[in-house]
Amino acid sequence: MADSRNANAYFVYACTQDQKGALQIPASTIKLARMDQQIAPNNWPTIQMPCYGVSVDADQNVWGFDSATSTRALVDKLGAITQPKVNGQTQGNNVCPAGDSCRNEGAVVLTWNGGFGLRNGTCPRPTYTVNVPGCRDGNGASLPTAWGVLSWDADTPTDTALEVIARSGDSAEWSAQSWTGAAWTLDLVSPQCLSPVLTPNSATPGAGEVADSWLQVEFWFKSTSRGATPRLKSFDVTYRCK
Repeated sequence: MADSRNANAYFVYACTQDQKGALQIPASTIKLARMDQQIAPNNWPTIQMPCYGVSVDADQNVWGFDSATSTRALVDKLGAITQPKVNGQTQGNNVCPAGDSCRNEGAVVLTWNGGFGLRNGTCPRPTYTVNVPGCRDGNGASLPTAWGVLSWDADTPTDTALEVIARSGDSAEWSAQSWTGAAWTLDLVSPQCLSPVLTPNSATPGAGEVADSWLQVEFWFKSTSRGATPRLKSFDVTYRCK
């Protein structure tokens, strides 16, 4: 993964063969080589972190990933590295503060995570999807739920937008057939803090009510700027039990 520190001075990061570090390659200083040529590292620094895949975030910091850990290393404007504390303790309300690592047991490693790579190499529309439980009885069993209003709080800088869709279902399973048949409610007005009343699906017993006991909410983060993205702070859903 290449960073975007400077058009004429940039680094490329690659996991080492033993998957125990991320090598910082001064790519902008290396002359173009033939396909059959090998380039020997010349005192290139290595970030000590588990590394099966590597990525660069919007602040030019470097992330290393394996199937158990995500680790972030701070890198300054000149490329100087602060070695991370792998398995370090989190601080304050941060789940994964700068320089520490987060556990992600059983994860599938992708080399491009959200942020810099997403905005510069792909269509910039990441999504966040969550299933919201509705009414339950005293034993925790699902009950018919009348879903109401979906509201959210977000920062949407210039050239960005946050769009929200929602649909109901009778199961929390992502692959459940009930999701497939339920129409999405799409709110295209952004940034809005309040959406219309959620549109019921075809199984609704009455107008304006949804019988399904789960709601699936999906946020679309859109940006036409390489330097800005929307930020979701929180969201709420109202519902009524029979």
